[in-house]
Amino acid sequence: LYDGVQTSMKTARFLADQMARLEAAGIRTFLIRGNHDALSKLTKELVLPPSVKVFGARAETVVIETGARPVAVHGISFAKPQAPESLLDRFGPPLPGAFNIGMLHTSLAGAPGHDRYAPCSVAELQATGYDYWALGHVHIRAEWPGRSLVVMPGMPQGRDMGEAGEKSVTLVTLADDGSMRAVPRALALARFERVEVASSAADWPDLVA
Repeated sequence: LYDGVQTSMKTARFLADQMARLEAAGIRTFLIRGNHDALSKLTKELVLPPSVKVFGARAETVVIETGARPVAVHGISFAKPQAPESLLDRFGPPLPGAFNIGMLHTSLAGAPGHDRYAPCSVAELQATGYDYWALGHVHIRAEWPGRSLVVMPGMPQGRDMGEAGEKSVTLVTLADDGSMRAVPRALALARFERVEVASSAADWPDLVA
């Protein structure tokens, strides 16, 4: 939610207002804290609507009775900015008869340009028996089908030229028959792209002109 040490209450108030909009629409929200959120005092002090569940540093499970079968959301937050060890062994088993969702901030087996956080493998995630894993940390979207559908949604807005290209979130729809569909939704208000321009300009001022 926050990129580093956030100090602006304007940003925090904006977040609270958006969570209130979701509550007014009857939409539950589940949040986990990653390395950046663990640094932010505002994240810890902000008062959010009752419909928002912020998972703590101990793994928890929230069960929602809705549709043809209940939904169990399993999550854990970073207690500190660093999480060098796997957190998977802290999660409980899947709830029988429910659609089980796991939420985890992780670098998986490692990614270029990203520090190591709560490392684990896709195979280990799928071996938990959960139906869906919603991951955070790496800013590039990736999807791994299998026993569990594992999705790293990326980010909704690139921050600079180093994060060029389309940015998105993932909308996951669960049907009453148990089938699941994950669709990326592009949301970025501004998109960074690298464009090659041919020029015969001899120096920088001429090139800019």
